[in-house]
Amino acid sequence: MAVGDIWQASIVCGFQAQVAFNVYHYRVEVEVGLGVSASAVAATADATFQAAMRQLLSNEATYSGCIAQKIFPTPMGMPAMASGGGGVGLVVGDALPKQVAGIIAKITAFAGRAFRGRAFVPFPSEADNDNASRPTADYCSRLAILGGIVKGTLLVIDGLNNAGLTPQILHRASMTVTPIVDAFDRKFWATQRRRGDFGRINTMPGGLLQDV
Repeated sequence: MAVGDIWQASIVCGFQAQVAFNVYHYRVEVEVGLGVSASAVAATADATFQAAMRQLLSNEATYSGCIAQKIFPTPMGMPAMASGGGGVGLVVGDALPKQVAGIIAKITAFAGRAFRGRAFVPFPSEADNDNASRPTADYCSRLAILGGIVKGTLLVIDGLNNAGLTPQILHRASMTVTPIVDAFDRKFWATQRRRGDFGRINTMPGGLLQDV
């Protein structure tokens, strides 16, 4: 690991035959010691996200953990997964259709589509759907907590080594990043058709079904 490296952290949830990935990107801003491992990044992201994610999931769905990987500069690093925070969702009730998702907007200091992003939070419960077919106020308050995590720095401690990773919008064509300055909940349901029953089955990447 070095200052300026770009990392990817994928938060993984499952419901029946579908797996959902919320992919977040980070830039290493500060490093002490020899750098931290992918396993340490995964474990930190898992510990950081797990409680907020489970508070948004139907109890028919499962929070599985986090996959972390250095993606730039090349060559990419080997991915690692941490699942110590894994468990079923904490919202009692039937899950909404798999393609329905809560939505968090990610904002930078610049205008234009290239400088903003979205996180589609998977597998909410019918209990969080109000009479107008919108997220309940309580669901939005829990989604706002996740938004605070999305815009926060990850402090990764790996023995005597540590690193500070700041959240970014990734521009894949140039493999550059722009810092996220805010992330907040939206008051409507979104859809991710790839997670629906008519979409291709999404599965866990091979070899990442357990901690490494």
